[in-house]
Amino acid sequence: MLNYFHIKGYGVNKRGLTIGINYLIASSNMREAKSHAMNKAQCEGLTSVALPASFPLRR
Repeated sequence: MLNYFHIKGYGVNKRGLTIGINYLIASSNMREAKSHAMNKAQCEGLTSVALPASFPLRR
């Protein structure tokens, strides 16, 4: 069963600026949601990605 997670964090773009990250991820657990968010941020070109805040959303 998929649950929704709100993932917040930040990463550094190619110009050296810190960019905020705000994702809504559908996943079966928190660990997979954070992993998916990390992969998505890296695919968008961000480096030094940190995801310190993650919250499950209630239905």
